[in-house]
Amino acid sequence: MALNTENDSLMCKCFPTSLAGLALNWFKNLPRGSVDSFRSLCDRFISQYYGNKHPAKDILSLFTMKQHDDERLQAFLTRFNLTKSMVIECHPSTAVQAFILAMTRGTPLRTSLIPHKDPLVISLTVAECLVSRVLIDPGSSVNVMPRDTFDGLEIKQD
Repeated sequence: MALNTENDSLMCKCFPTSLAGLALNWFKNLPRGSVDSFRSLCDRFISQYYGNKHPAKDILSLFTMKQHDDERLQAFLTRFNLTKSMVIECHPSTAVQAFILAMTRGTPLRTSLIPHKDPLVISLTVAECLVSRVLIDPGSSVNVMPRDTFDGLEIKQD
Protein backbone atom coordinates (compact mmCIF):
# COMPACT_ATOMS: atom_id res chain seq x y z
CA MET A 1 0.00 0.00 0.00
CA ALA A 2 1.40 3.39 -0.98
CA LEU A 3 0.97 6.35 1.34
CA ASN A 4 0.33 9.81 -0.07
CA THR A 5 3.10 11.76 1.64
CA GLU A 6 1.83 15.04 0.19
CA ASN A 7 -1.32 14.91 2.35
CA ASP A 8 -0.26 16.55 5.62
CA SER A 9 -3.31 15.58 7.68
CA LEU A 10 -3.13 11.96 6.49
CA MET A 11 0.54 11.79 7.55
CA CYS A 12 -0.39 13.18 11.00
CA LYS A 13 -3.14 10.55 11.36
CA CYS A 14 -0.86 7.70 10.27
CA PHE A 15 2.06 8.76 12.48
CA PRO A 16 0.76 7.27 15.77
CA THR A 17 0.42 3.82 14.16
CA SER A 18 4.21 3.62 14.22
CA LEU A 19 4.41 4.39 17.95
CA ALA A 20 4.19 2.19 21.03
CA GLY A 21 4.64 2.47 24.80
CA LEU A 22 5.89 5.81 26.11
CA ALA A 23 6.07 7.35 22.65
CA LEU A 24 2.38 6.57 22.03
CA ASN A 25 1.47 8.00 25.46
CA TRP A 26 3.45 11.14 24.61
CA PHE A 27 1.50 11.49 21.35
CA LYS A 28 -1.89 10.95 23.05
CA ASN A 29 -1.06 13.65 25.62
CA LEU A 30 -0.29 16.35 23.06
CA PRO A 31 -2.67 19.27 23.64
CA ARG A 32 -5.52 19.33 21.12
CA GLY A 33 -4.78 21.75 18.29
CA SER A 34 -1.07 22.02 19.20
CA VAL A 35 0.07 20.41 15.93
CA ASP A 36 -0.57 22.36 12.75
CA SER A 37 1.49 20.31 10.27
CA PHE A 38 3.28 17.02 9.90
CA ARG A 39 6.58 18.93 9.93
CA SER A 40 5.75 20.47 13.32
CA LEU A 41 4.73 17.02 14.64
CA CYS A 42 8.09 15.62 13.50
CA ASP A 43 9.95 18.53 15.07
CA ARG A 44 8.16 18.05 18.39
CA PHE A 45 8.80 14.30 18.34
CA ILE A 46 12.49 14.78 17.60
CA SER A 47 12.90 17.41 20.31
CA GLN A 48 11.14 15.07 22.78
CA TYR A 49 13.23 11.98 22.03
CA TYR A 50 16.53 13.20 20.59
CA GLY A 51 18.10 13.18 24.06
CA ASN A 52 17.57 9.41 24.22
CA LYS A 53 19.84 8.87 21.25
CA HIS A 54 23.13 7.24 22.22
CA PRO A 55 26.12 9.07 20.75
CA ALA A 56 28.39 7.13 18.42
CA LYS A 57 31.45 5.62 20.05
CA ASP A 58 34.94 5.24 18.69
CA ILE A 59 36.99 2.06 18.50
CA LEU A 60 38.79 2.97 21.73
CA SER A 61 35.59 2.26 23.67
CA LEU A 62 35.92 -1.43 22.71
CA PHE A 63 39.56 -1.61 23.76
CA THR A 64 38.83 -0.05 27.16
CA MET A 65 36.11 -2.58 28.01
CA LYS A 66 36.81 -5.28 30.58
CA GLN A 67 34.79 -8.30 31.62
CA HIS A 68 33.87 -7.98 35.30
CA ASP A 69 35.17 -10.72 37.59
CA ASP A 70 31.65 -11.95 38.40
CA GLU A 71 30.25 -11.39 34.88
CA ARG A 72 29.22 -14.46 32.90
CA LEU A 73 30.55 -14.71 29.35
CA GLN A 74 27.05 -14.43 27.80
CA ALA A 75 26.30 -11.23 29.72
CA PHE A 76 29.67 -9.76 28.77
CA LEU A 77 29.16 -10.70 25.11
CA THR A 78 25.79 -8.95 25.14
CA ARG A 79 27.33 -5.82 26.69
CA PHE A 80 30.25 -5.93 24.25
CA ASN A 81 27.95 -6.29 21.22
CA LEU A 82 25.82 -3.36 22.40
CA THR A 83 28.91 -1.16 22.59
CA LYS A 84 30.18 -2.48 19.24
CA SER A 85 26.86 -1.60 17.60
CA MET A 86 27.51 2.04 18.50
CA VAL A 87 31.01 2.06 17.00
CA ILE A 88 31.12 3.44 13.48
CA GLU A 89 33.17 1.46 10.95
CA CYS A 90 34.57 -1.32 13.12
CA HIS A 91 36.37 -4.05 11.16
CA PRO A 92 35.38 -7.53 12.43
CA SER A 93 38.98 -8.58 13.11
CA THR A 94 39.48 -5.45 15.22
CA ALA A 95 36.35 -6.26 17.23
CA VAL A 96 37.57 -9.82 17.80
CA GLN A 97 40.93 -8.57 19.10
CA ALA A 98 39.21 -6.09 21.43
CA PHE A 99 36.88 -8.83 22.70
CA ILE A 100 39.75 -11.23 23.43
CA LEU A 101 41.69 -8.55 25.31
CA ALA A 102 38.58 -7.56 27.30
CA MET A 103 37.86 -11.09 28.56
CA THR A 104 38.96 -12.01 32.07
CA ARG A 105 42.62 -13.09 32.09
CA GLY A 106 43.36 -16.74 32.70
CA THR A 107 40.02 -18.10 31.51
CA PRO A 108 40.34 -21.15 29.24
CA LEU A 109 38.56 -19.43 26.34
CA ARG A 110 40.77 -16.35 26.44
CA THR A 111 43.91 -18.46 26.78
CA SER A 112 42.91 -20.58 23.78
CA LEU A 113 42.28 -17.51 21.61
CA ILE A 114 45.53 -15.68 22.30
CA PRO A 115 48.36 -16.72 19.99
CA HIS A 116 51.08 -18.65 21.76
CA LYS A 117 54.43 -17.04 22.39
CA ASP A 118 56.46 -20.22 22.57
CA PRO A 119 59.58 -20.32 20.40
CA LEU A 120 59.53 -22.78 17.54
CA VAL A 121 62.48 -24.73 16.12
CA ILE A 122 62.13 -25.87 12.51
CA SER A 123 64.17 -27.08 9.55
CA LEU A 124 63.91 -25.44 6.15
CA THR A 125 65.57 -25.42 2.77
CA VAL A 126 67.45 -22.30 1.73
CA ALA A 127 69.02 -22.19 -1.74
CA GLU A 128 68.73 -25.97 -2.06
CA CYS A 129 70.54 -26.44 1.26
CA LEU A 130 68.80 -27.92 4.31
CA VAL A 131 69.07 -25.61 7.31
CA SER A 132 68.05 -27.39 10.49
CA ARG A 133 67.31 -26.09 13.96
CA VAL A 134 66.07 -22.65 12.90
CA LEU A 135 64.70 -20.82 15.93
CA ILE A 136 61.56 -18.79 15.29
CA ASP A 137 60.84 -16.38 18.10
CA PRO A 138 57.30 -14.91 17.87
CA GLY A 139 58.59 -11.71 19.44
CA SER A 140 60.98 -11.01 16.58
CA SER A 141 61.93 -12.18 13.12
CA VAL A 142 63.65 -15.45 12.17
CA ASN A 143 67.16 -15.78 13.57
CA VAL A 144 69.60 -18.09 11.81
CA MET A 145 72.41 -19.30 14.06
CA PRO A 146 75.80 -19.89 12.44
CA ARG A 147 77.02 -23.51 12.67
CA ASP A 148 80.07 -22.71 14.82
CA THR A 149 77.84 -20.91 17.34
CA PHE A 150 75.54 -23.92 17.47
CA ASP A 151 78.49 -26.26 17.93
CA GLY A 152 79.69 -24.07 20.80
CA LEU A 153 76.41 -24.74 22.64
CA GLU A 154 77.33 -28.43 22.75
CA ILE A 155 73.73 -29.53 22.11
CA LYS A 156 73.44 -33.22 21.30
CA GLN A 157 72.29 -33.71 17.71
CA ASP A 158 69.55 -36.17 16.83
